[in-house]
Amino acid sequence: MKVCSKCSAGTFQNKIGQSSCNQCGAGTYSKAEAVSCTSCNTGEYQPDAGKSKCLVCIPGSYQDKTGQTNCIQCPTGTYQPDGGKTECFSCPPGNYQNETGKPTCKTCDPGTYQSESKKPRCLPCPSGMYQPDQEQTSCLSCTPGYHQDQTSQTECKKCASGTYQPQAEQAQCLACPKGMYQPNQEQTSCLTCTSGYHQDQTGQTECKKCVPGTYQPQSEQAQCLACPKGKYQPNEGGTNCLSCLKGSYQDLTGQSSCKTCNAGTFQNVSNQAQCIACSPGMRQPNQGRFKCLSCSPGHYQAGTGKSSCEQCDPGTYQNAWKQTRCLSCPSNQYQDQSGQVECKVCTGTNKCVNSQKTACGGNFSLIEYFAQNIPYE
Repeated sequence: MKVCSKCSAGTFQNKIGQSSCNQCGAGTYSKAEAVSCTSCNTGEYQPDAGKSKCLVCIPGSYQDKTGQTNCIQCPTGTYQPDGGKTECFSCPPGNYQNETGKPTCKTCDPGTYQSESKKPRCLPCPSGMYQPDQEQTSCLSCTPGYHQDQTSQTECKKCASGTYQPQAEQAQCLACPKGMYQPNQEQTSCLTCTSGYHQDQTGQTECKKCVPGTYQPQSEQAQCLACPKGKYQPNEGGTNCLSCLKGSYQDLTGQSSCKTCNAGTFQNVSNQAQCIACSPGMRQPNQGRFKCLSCSPGHYQAGTGKSSCEQCDPGTYQNAWKQTRCLSCPSNQYQDQSGQVECKVCTGTNKCVNSQKTACGGNFSLIEYFAQNIPYE
């Protein structure tokens, strides 16, 4: 009589009178003397036939069904730290996993963040924001006075001198406008150029003084103003212009000094663009005067803008002030000197004067005789 043999582990026989045992298929297993095979549990697998046990899914993989020949790798954004598991865990916010079949997640680097779970990558902090730490779910805003013009940054940049930023979360700082300045870093506003100063460019760290000949009475100005005619400014940083005094003038704009009235002219009012020529009968021998002088008796001046008066010629005289001409000596009078205030009377037996009325005596023509109003005999 033959003796039956036991089916070995990994095989089975569910019929009687058989000469051999059958192998368990892949995804199943059996112990010895089995009449059937058992499917691999969830979290397990068996890729080969005729096995006595199933294999446990390694960390980074899972199997949620029975009787399977392989495990499934955890997809991106998930992980599984243990073996024999039926599912993978989602990477939490602040973490990511860009590979499959991994037992752990990766932390977001500084300069990046991830606000959601189960993500294959972290997001770069946008411009205007930053993140100095790892494993973060959000980025931090750059505060006023700072900026960040790049992504994925761990810190913000200070606004440079000459710039400012009043708002948070900004990519750029703003250049100080004309008429303003900022000497310091990380500022939220610019400073105003005060009166007497200006700034004609943007992004500047200081204001410019108004140069001599210019002024600026207001603050926050891009330009200084040229002093008008009749005014001047000798110093830098002027807030107003000075009036040219009496005896001086300025016929140009933007000047640092006044001009002195020339001889023959005057100016009796301040803040003037020109001097006044002395009128006929007057003179001014000096510069920078506020009035003209009258021609004295014995003198005259027919022209304007003269520095001196002319002496009356011999044969003439002038006994009044401020005259434009001299008078001819009257009949029977003469004057042999210049610059005189009166004529001389001929004395003695010869009371006739010559035609120039410069001397007594002499022979006269008929014309000269009548000119002297002497009765003809």
